Amino acid sequence: MSEATAANGTIVECGSGLSTLLIAGIARQTGVPFHSLEHNAEWRKRVTDALAAHGLTAYSTVHYAPLRSYGQFDWYSIPDSLPANVSLIICDGPPSDTAGGRHGVVPALRNRMAHTCTILMDDAKRSAEVEIMEHWERDFSTESERFDTEKGFARVTVTT
Repeated sequence: MSEATAANGTIVECGSGLSTLLIAGIARQTGVPFHSLEHNAEWRKRVTDALAAHGLTAYSTVHYAPLRSYGQFDWYSIPDSLPANVSLIICDGPPSDTAGGRHGVVPALRNRMAHTCTILMDDAKRSAEVEIMEHWERDFSTESERFDTEKGFARVTVTT
């Protein structure tokens, strides 16, 4: 969570859950805007109810963002209210069976990213995620640093 503490622009989370509560707490301390994209309406309600129970709704927005086709991949619908200057993206969604998996995070959010944006990707040992990071490196000149954890973790730097 040190990346969230150090973020100097908007934080976006792909898929909500316990991490949403943790990051909302950090956003309360730092004042950085925090937005989460969630494709499941029932789960979004559970997460927003938990944020309310902990007094964190003023520091975060969980958007209902149904998955939609972008042609070569499916990814979250981008709400018009999602701010620019995104400096940190926590990528733990959409689900792995989504067409294109997590590929969409860079092409779909690139125009809202700060000059330098960090993407933290969970499950980075899965072959699909490895291919996605290789694709980003080739097509978007990203740089990836991978960490050997149980499921794999990666820090991807995007320079726009």
